Amino acid sequence: MASDNLCSRPRRRRAGSLEDAALGAADEPLGPADVQAALVQTGIDVAYTTVATTLARLHRKGHVERLPGPRGGYRPTAGSADAAAWRMRALLGTGGRRDAVLSRFVDGLSPDEEQLLTDLLRRSSDSAP
Repeated sequence: MASDNLCSRPRRRRAGSLEDAALGAADEPLGPADVQAALVQTGIDVAYTTVATTLARLHRKGHVERLPGPRGGYRPTAGSADAAAWRMRALLGTGGRRDAVLSRFVDGLSPDEEQLLTDLLRRSSDSAP
């Protein structure tokens, strides 16, 4: 019954899921326990120490800032394009049909934004190995 063991395993977390939760849609600073709780809500079981380590690494990279105080927590670096990209990825990772979400996103773009996205995608595919 090896297949029973495979079914009972916790779902493996997607690469970047901790970063997504840490930099995600929170309006207030998050501590490691807050990030861990957010991941558990999405079905991803992860140790508190793993979350704390990831937040410390993100802080060293400049993606989050650490706020002082007993409940200070972490928040995305203000004005960072990286933080906005992380939040977009977090929203895409919350379930549902990614194609539908992306389609609706593209439908809401202005003509200039649509052209910019097209140019970025073309540039990205041109530079792919």
